[in-house]
Amino acid sequence: MNWKIDWKEIKVRRNLDVEYDGGEDEVKIPWVCILVVLVFSAVFIAEMSHGVVHDKGTFLQVLGSIGPTNSTLERMGALNSSHPRLSMIFTSAFLHDRLSHLLFGFCYIFAAASLEMQSTSWRIGCIVLASGLTSSISSCLFLRKGIYTSGIGVAFGLFGAKLGDIIVNWSLQENKLALLGGWFILAVVDLLSFILPNMNLIGSAGGFITGLCFGLAILARPTLPHCCRKTKLQRYQRICSILSSITLLAFSLTGIVLIALGWHMPRH
Repeated sequence: MNWKIDWKEIKVRRNLDVEYDGGEDEVKIPWVCILVVLVFSAVFIAEMSHGVVHDKGTFLQVLGSIGPTNSTLERMGALNSSHPRLSMIFTSAFLHDRLSHLLFGFCYIFAAASLEMQSTSWRIGCIVLASGLTSSISSCLFLRKGIYTSGIGVAFGLFGAKLGDIIVNWSLQENKLALLGGWFILAVVDLLSFILPNMNLIGSAGGFITGLCFGLAILARPTLPHCCRKTKLQRYQRICSILSSITLLAFSLTGIVLIALGWHMPRH
């Protein structure tokens, strides 16, 4: 009988558990999600300090329409589809034009905190940045003249990443019914958010698709059979990762080039 201990396999298994499950005794804190909430809150307070506007009507109508003025948003770097600039792609990703948008976004961010707790922070950070940028790109390319923000695209990106995680790790999920039920509830909230005033639907869709692609590409959790020393992805996980990476890269590069060239769909 061979009593030799394979320390390499033990090390690989331990690293895998720490990266995806956070270890047995370690309680992970979703630092990226917390940081996003703090940054968005600070930026929105700065927006509101320069002036507040709201519509007239019932209490809910007034509450849903509270936000900064368009001139304030433009000074702080919101998207101006009439004169788009590459710098707006980055600055607009931190802005919200309504308090209701910010609060709905927090719901998605808190719901996505579980992703960071079972994965790694750098993955969630990539999803946050990419979702905000592609939300801005989509708004620049497809929206008519006006002032737009794309901070809500970050929240929708995390929502899409949650779906991508469910799809790409379907065979590893223990309670599939509970996962689908939780995602369905988020989807209902998602649809309700579309009735909010001044909702950037194009930017939200761009953020959601980006989050979905990133979820398929970088949230795949490998399996480690007992007969194998190396971690490996299943075939369908590799296919999802490759296709989603190609799609995301092609859309991002094409969008940046078109914006640099001054292309705008409503004008064409």
